[in-house]
Amino acid sequence: MYYICHNVLHNINTTRVAIYKDIYDMCKNNNNNINAETIKSISERNKTSLNYVKDEVEGMLYSAYSVISGGDCKLSDKGFTDINILLNENEEQFFEIPITINLLNEYVEFIINDVDIMSDYIRLSLINNSWSRNKTKQRYRKKVNSEFQTIELINRLIAIIENININDYDFNPDSLVDNIIKYGNYRKLYNDYKAWINFRGCYFSITLEKYLPVYQELFNECVKSVEWGGNTVHRNYIKKICMNFGYDFDKFLTDALSDGMIREIGDKNYSITGHANSIKESIANKYSNYRISLILRLFCGKPILLIGQNSFYDKLVSKEIVKDSKPLSNYWVEYIGNSLIEEKILSIIKSFGYRFKEV
Repeated sequence: MYYICHNVLHNINTTRVAIYKDIYDMCKNNNNNINAETIKSISERNKTSLNYVKDEVEGMLYSAYSVISGGDCKLSDKGFTDINILLNENEEQFFEIPITINLLNEYVEFIINDVDIMSDYIRLSLINNSWSRNKTKQRYRKKVNSEFQTIELINRLIAIIENININDYDFNPDSLVDNIIKYGNYRKLYNDYKAWINFRGCYFSITLEKYLPVYQELFNECVKSVEWGGNTVHRNYIKKICMNFGYDFDKFLTDALSDGMIREIGDKNYSITGHANSIKESIANKYSNYRISLILRLFCGKPILLIGQNSFYDKLVSKEIVKDSKPLSNYWVEYIGNSLIEEKILSIIKSFGYRFKEV
């Protein structure tokens, strides 16, 4: 089992949220397949064009929210988990700071996604604390060189969270749609609203390690998912790879489709999914050697720490992450220990064997 957690910069719109919710409720209650009949009913209920709903369902295959299993299109485990988080962690998204830490040779880099659904207080506080803002990459960034600077930076972020007054904001904790309308941008073409949000995501695969040689060949040949300019491959090419490595072709095809790693494009042609491409890039960039995904979140008036896991982390790193933590969905954990949050984060950094370049 492979998994890696990320703070995902997610572009979402109100129409998509409505379609996701409809599909989620339908599949959860009735275990229905996503077929022409259900797409038509979703279109009618949401007063959205049939082609638009078809495009959204197609996009769900790209993101592995839906998969082909037994010849039918169904909502995947990832789809159930991610849509549930999307619909039910609204207040948390507004009053949180998503932090990505990169342990680089010359310095430690802190990155925070610049999203629409984030309180103005957090955004202004980052600027006042000398975080650089890159509007193109939609992120805030700050570099530190020493253990002291790291502790100081984390303490300032915790102070920002602690000083949030929820009553100062017009925010609906029960409706993502309301919040997108309030803080996002109007799309005239579709008569709806869109917004950038942070999503505590996870890319995982049940079949990656089992069929790793086959996937490596597909990653090299496809380069990326076809939606982003990648190549498609014919089923005969996949069959040849499977034969070369001693795998049963039909079994691989069934497993890879149901795992959301590949999808059919046209007649007998296949592409890796966007989900698989993210896994490919994570492994190629060796994020397990230097990247940590965290979320500082206001909960019941107090700051809490969420930590993302990576199955490729060294055992010492994984042990430190789960120590005094409780598991959450999507392979994240919440720290519940008695030590201070800044001490926990520093312990995780040190578990990598990282040595600060003191100044």
